[in-house]
This record gives sequence, C-alpha cells and structure tokens, in this order.
Amino acid sequence: MNIFIYYIVSIIAGLLTFSTWQTNGLIPAWCCTFVIIPILWIENKISTKKNRRIHTLGISFVYFFTINAFILYWLFYCLEYLSILLYVYNAVFYSLTFYLFAEFKNRFGKKIGYLSFISLFVTLEYIQYLIPLAFPALIFGVIPATDIRFIQWYEYTGVLGGSIWVLLCNILLFEAITNKNNRKKLSISWGLTFFIPLIFSIILYKSYKEKEHPINVVTVQPNFDPYEEKFAIKNKIQVDTMIHLAKKVANEQTDFILLPETCISNNIWANNIDENEELNRLKDSVFLFAPNADIVAGVDMMEYYISQVPPSKNAHAVNENVYIDFFNACVLLSNHQ
Repeated sequence: MNIFIYYIVSIIAGLLTFSTWQTNGLIPAWCCTFVIIPILWIENKISTKKNRRIHTLGISFVYFFTINAFILYWLFYCLEYLSILLYVYNAVFYSLTFYLFAEFKNRFGKKIGYLSFISLFVTLEYIQYLIPLAFPALIFGVIPATDIRFIQWYEYTGVLGGSIWVLLCNILLFEAITNKNNRKKLSISWGLTFFIPLIFSIILYKSYKEKEHPINVVTVQPNFDPYEEKFAIKNKIQVDTMIHLAKKVANEQTDFILLPETCISNNIWANNIDENEELNRLKDSVFLFAPNADIVAGVDMMEYYISQVPPSKNAHAVNENVYIDFFNACVLLSNHQ
C-alpha cells in the first residue's frame, strides 16, 4: 500500500476523534473507544517497513495535528495564523509519545509497548495541568463527559482514569480484531473493560440522593460576542446587563449569584477594593431584589506593595520600592455580617 494512503487514513482518524469530542458531539461519545484503532493499525502495518520511524512520527503528527486544529479552531479567531504554531506545538509532544510507544513495542514486544503507550500518554496529559501553555480540554478522558451518567466513576479515578479507559478499550478492541489466536479472550477482556465502568457509573448515578437542603443558585451569562463586542462595550453597560438578567430570576430565596469570569474587566485595586464604584453598584443593585444572596464574580485585579524586595515572583517593579501584581481573580460579595 502506498505510504501516503496511511497519511490520509490518519487525517480521517483525526476527524473521527474530533467528532466524538464533547464540544461538538457529532457522533456518540462512546465511539472514542475505537477512534485510535486506525492509528494502531497503521503503526502495525509500517512497523517492518523501511523508514518506519520517520513515517510513524509523521503519521501520528498528522493525526494529532488534525485533532488539535479542529477542536481548538477558535484560537484562530484570537491569534489568526499564530494559532497554527500552537497546534503544531501540542501535536509534536503527542506524536513523540506515539513514536516512543512504537519503539518500545518493536524492541520489547506488545505488552511493554502498550503499557508504555498508556503510561507516556497519561503522563503527558497530566503535564497539561501543570504547564502555562496547556490545553487540558484535549485530554482524552474528557470525551465521555457528554453524558454524566457514564462518568460517575471519575469520582475515584479523575479524568485521567477516563483517558486510561479510552486507550485500553482501543488497544483491546484492536488486538481482538487483529489477533486471531486470542480473539475470544481479548473480546471478553474488551467487553469487561468497556462495560464494567459504565455499569458501575450508572449504579452510582441511580443510587445518588440529593441533599435535603440544596442551595439556590442563579447563573448569569450575557450574550456578548467574546471576540469583539465584549471588549468594545463599556464595563458599566455590561454590569447593568448582568444585573438586569439576574433580576429576572433571583429573589429572596437565592443563595448565590454567579457572574462571568470577566464580569469586571477594568482593573480593580485590591488595596482599596471596598471603595470600588462598580463593585459597590453591583452589590447595592443586586441586594435590593436578592438580599440573602452571595455574589461570585470574576474580576481583573491589581495590588501594589511598598517593599524593598519583590513580594512575589510575579510582581512588577514600577518605581523604587514599589511593586504591582496582576490577578485574574474571583471575588465574593456578601450582604451578611
């Protein structure tokens, strides 16, 4: 088979994987349990060919680049062509992981190879939680999250446990299809791996009992275009819009009112936050119709320090012995003493 056919298959596999992602749901999320099979099949086919290393790296890169480009397409609206560098950046690390898996598999056999694939892949996903330039939304364990009935077991394993489940289901199903000698055993293993977590999750979901004293929460999300309109409209008008929306549903029984992450995008000084005009107007307006509610709002915040040494590693020196910190912060506004 022409090697370029494999590249085309990797693009199709990338589109198939993208189609299972929670952000679009073009096909059922459970299909994530077989979307990696085409790439495993390609790796198996080219494992004995000349230049297998470069093609393993190239084909896996095309696969992961396709996933990144389609899931993170919205970055293009923010960064335009610079976003392509981010797609490449993320795809390179995942393709290197797949390349190392292929090397381990060819040198030490399938068991060690597949174990290394799951270990390296999940380790890379864990790193996505730690580094500044990270994309945790791309974690494979996120895919099944479209239906909360089937992910209750994440309570014990976390999202990375879901990633292990997705990878393991793909590997076992691929081996059940290609390994004729152990097909029955592998099929049973795949069935147990696929169904046991789902059945356990449904049992947890059905047996859950709501607490006797739930809280009443109002969530406010105005419909502003985040690319242009959001930062063109004056913040006062945006806050007034949020107050108007909250007033439609909030009342004396409301416990919390949740406002957006960028509720107040004008920088607020933490040093004199009680004197901030917009926060005070927000409190005075909302507490008229929801006096018992606590307001949770996202704000841009600054804090200044008078210090001879930097008070934090992120503090910026603006003058002699004067430093400023910038925060993407959350504030709680309460009417209670």
